[in-house]
Amino acid sequence: MSAEKPMRRAGKGKVLRLAMAGASLVKRIGLAKPFTKIALSIMASPKRNAKAFAGYQPTEHDVFVATFAKSGTNWMMQISQQIAHYGEAEFDHIHNLVAWPEAPSPGPIELTDLAPQQNSPSGLRIIKTHIATEFVPYSEKATYLTVIRDPKEVVVSSYYFLGGLLGVLKHISIDDWFEIFMEKDGMANRWAE
Repeated sequence: MSAEKPMRRAGKGKVLRLAMAGASLVKRIGLAKPFTKIALSIMASPKRNAKAFAGYQPTEHDVFVATFAKSGTNWMMQISQQIAHYGEAEFDHIHNLVAWPEAPSPGPIELTDLAPQQNSPSGLRIIKTHIATEFVPYSEKATYLTVIRDPKEVVVSSYYFLGGLLGVLKHISIDDWFEIFMEKDGMANRWAE
């Protein structure tokens, strides 16, 4: 890993910490709902998503777990990783082996890190993504897995997970979350896509 990559990851984490500190103030003054809309729209930004796989060409070694958020991604990654390792994969955290190119914070290994594929007895490596299909590079050589989950369950799961991650559970109701989810540019449209 070059010196540039740790700096980029550290910078990404610093920006996230600053954003969360600012968000804390915004929530305390009663602006949790607008903050949540902005945070979710940033995560789904086409400009941001287009960068995730920029220039990447999938190979026969790639297994993409391409699911909508809160739809069984970790379950599918665990299954896929075990299949790639013939049931003997060992790791502290799944993101020590699975790349997540559009991750909102540092942690997952880089897409350019080929160690998981090289260390896999099957020669396969797993790549996680939640971004829209149009931004996921396609190759007939690669494998693509997805899980479709009932959108009602996605609403509830995302409320508790993303709401907790964004720190808005004390400031936004499940009814408000549902309203945000169902808006024209909300998560419901992205789920259907």
